[in-house]
Amino acid sequence: MTMEPLDPWDQFAMRAYMQVAVCFPFDDNCSKIEASQRKGDVLHHLRAALDTLAKQRPKLAGILQLGHDSDQSGRIFYRESSSDAIPLSLFALGDHFPSSYNQLKSNGFPPDIFVHPTFSLDGSLRPGEPTVASRVRVSFISGGLILWLHLHHSLGDGGSLNMFLEDFGACTRGIPLNSPGIRAVPNLPLTSQDQDVQTLQELLAACPEYSILPNPMGPTSPELRPGGTAIGEIKKAGKIFVFQEKRLDELADVIRSEVGISIKASHYVCLAALTWVHTTIARLETEDFVLPSNRVQDAKLLTPFDWAWRCLGEKTESYTGNTVGTLLTQMQVSELIHAHDDAEGLSRVVQSLAMSLASVANPWLLHRNNLLARIEDPRLLGLNFDARQPQELGFNTWRSIGNRANWSIPGVPSHASDAIRRVQGEWNMAGANIMPARGHSDAWELLITIPECSMDALCKDHQWLKWVDEIIDEKGIRQAQSLTEVDSTLE
Repeated sequence: MTMEPLDPWDQFAMRAYMQVAVCFPFDDNCSKIEASQRKGDVLHHLRAALDTLAKQRPKLAGILQLGHDSDQSGRIFYRESSSDAIPLSLFALGDHFPSSYNQLKSNGFPPDIFVHPTFSLDGSLRPGEPTVASRVRVSFISGGLILWLHLHHSLGDGGSLNMFLEDFGACTRGIPLNSPGIRAVPNLPLTSQDQDVQTLQELLAACPEYSILPNPMGPTSPELRPGGTAIGEIKKAGKIFVFQEKRLDELADVIRSEVGISIKASHYVCLAALTWVHTTIARLETEDFVLPSNRVQDAKLLTPFDWAWRCLGEKTESYTGNTVGTLLTQMQVSELIHAHDDAEGLSRVVQSLAMSLASVANPWLLHRNNLLARIEDPRLLGLNFDARQPQELGFNTWRSIGNRANWSIPGVPSHASDAIRRVQGEWNMAGANIMPARGHSDAWELLITIPECSMDALCKDHQWLKWVDEIIDEKGIRQAQSLTEVDSTLE
C-alpha cells in the first residue's frame, strides 16, 4: 500500500464528483427469465471490464482521504493498493424516472430527469471517512440501460472524465489501452522565485477569480455576500437549448463582420458571449435575491480553461490531474444590455472574452501557482462569484467528453451511446454547460440553469430564441421560435 499527497492543482480542485449518465438501448424483448440472464451478463461483463481498467489505470481505483495531522487536515492524500477495485453496483431508479427507454429518448433525454438527490454521490471529504476515486452504477429500464459514472474532481478535470469514459469503453471491447498507466502532467512550473516577495493580497489581485473564504468550506466554493435570499430557497430551472452548426456559423459571421479578422470568433466564444448577454438581461428583469447594498456593478463570466495546452505545449492523453483554471471576464452591465440587440455590442463582448482566453500564458500560471503555494489549507480558497448576482454566470463545455467512446455491452445493439447527460443532486444557480455531442451530430446542446423566474423570461426573449433550434425540458422536445432568418436588428 502506498499513500501520497495530491499535486497542488488537485488539492485545490472542487471536492465533488463529476457525474454523467450514459444512455443506451437494451434488448430485453424476451421472457423474464432470459431478460434476467441478459442483465446478469451485463453486470458480469462490466465487472470484468472495470477490473481490467483498474489494472491499467490504478488511480481510478484508489482511495482519497484527508490528512491525519493537524497541519495536514485540509489536504488530500491518495491511497493505492494492489487489491483496489472500481466499485460497481446495480442502481434502482425511483418512480420519477421514465419506465420506458423509448419515452426517455423520444423526449430528447430531458436534463431534469437526471437531477435528483438519489442520483448524486457525496464527494465531500471528511476526517476519517475515505472516499473512492471513482464508481460505476448500472440501471435498467424497459428497453434501456443507463451507466452512471462518477469520477472525483480531486483526481482530474473534464479531460480525465473523458479518458475514464473512453478507456472504460475500450475495456468493454477488449481493446488494449494506449499506455501502461496514468501519470501526472510533467514538468509543471510550480512557483516563481519572487513568490515570497508578493503578499497574499498582491497575489489575489493578480488572480481576481479567487478569494479567501472566512471558513474552510472550499476549495473553490463561491464567496457569497452577506444577506439576501439563501440559494437553497430559490426555485431553479434547467433547460437544454439546441443550436445547429449552421446557425452558429451565421452568428459567428455576424460577429466577424464587426470585429474583423483580428479576433477569432469561435463557436464556443460566440455562444458564451450570447448566453452571458441574454441570461443577464433575463435575470436583471426578474430577480431580487441580493441586498441592494451588495449589488455589484460589473458583470462576471467565469470560464474554465485548460492551461496545459497553452503553457506546456501539450497534454498527454494518459494524464490524470487537474490542469484547468478559471478565467474571469468582467464588463460593465450596461455593455451587456447594449449587446442584447446590437451586433457591434455583442462583438465587444466576444472581444473581451477572447482577450481573457488569450491572456493564459506562463506568467498567468505562475501567479496562480504562487497563490496555491501560499495557502496552507486548500479549503480556504474561494471563487469570487455569487450566483445570486444576476449578471454573474459560469460557462463550461463538456462537448468532447465521451463522444468518441465506443462500447461493447451484451444486449446493447450499438457501439455508441444515444446520449450523455450531466447528473446532479439539484439544479445549480447560474451555470451554462455545453453537453457532450451525440456522435457526429452538428447540434450543440447547451444546458442552462438559472432561477425559474428568469428562465421564463429567457424563453420569451426573441433575440435569444432566433438562434435556437429546439428546447429540451420536462415537456420534451419543442421547436424554438423565430429561427428561419437572422433578424435584421443584429446585422
